[in-house]
Amino acid sequence: MITRCIRGFVVVAVAGALAASSTVGAGAATKSSSSDTAIAKQGVLVSADFPAEWTATPSKASSDAATEKVAATIPDCKQYIVFEKSVKAVPRAKSPDFDLGNSSISNTTSVFTNAARATSAMRVFQSSKTESCINKLFSKLVTTKDVTFTGHIQSVALGVGSQSVGYAGTITASSSASNTQTFGVGLFAIRTGRGVGMYSYFSDTDETTVLSDAINTSMTRFQAALAA
Repeated sequence: MITRCIRGFVVVAVAGALAASSTVGAGAATKSSSSDTAIAKQGVLVSADFPAEWTATPSKASSDAATEKVAATIPDCKQYIVFEKSVKAVPRAKSPDFDLGNSSISNTTSVFTNAARATSAMRVFQSSKTESCINKLFSKLVTTKDVTFTGHIQSVALGVGSQSVGYAGTITASSSASNTQTFGVGLFAIRTGRGVGMYSYFSDTDETTVLSDAINTSMTRFQAALAA
């Protein structure tokens, strides 16, 4: 029950919010949408990015509408709602969910019309309200009559790509049956040129090396596709 609640939020709900803002529109295309979608697909995570024991499952059906309904009750999430709506106008691709035990990693890639628009998206995602929104939204979506959560997700420095924004932390979920589980949670956006790769993960073990390797290999493919 605890794992299912956390997965439902981190992998499905939040990942869609990392790519766009009210200052970033579709604009006049420099390439066709189909071409940009093909580029985006080059940046998504694939099985070869992971050790053999990790398994891939199709990404879950979007719960955007349900998430936006909850976000609408949180004043700090006004921009989050715009993120969700704006990203749908940008050519993008989504990876499967890659799982091992209670650990899961996935990503979404977006291709903007130019680097300036991608840069603007990254700056808005880094706004002062984003951290508060993520924590409040996470709490409302995960907390049920059977499960509560404690902990804090905060801004972290990544220092990768042309520009990067990250939010991560440790959360503990407790059930009414007195069971507890502690997870590391992370949401990262990394820009290369006009492309933005968004990564979400949760894990009850240290998967730092796996996550880092997966990000590096997928972003290398993404950068090459954007430069072609």
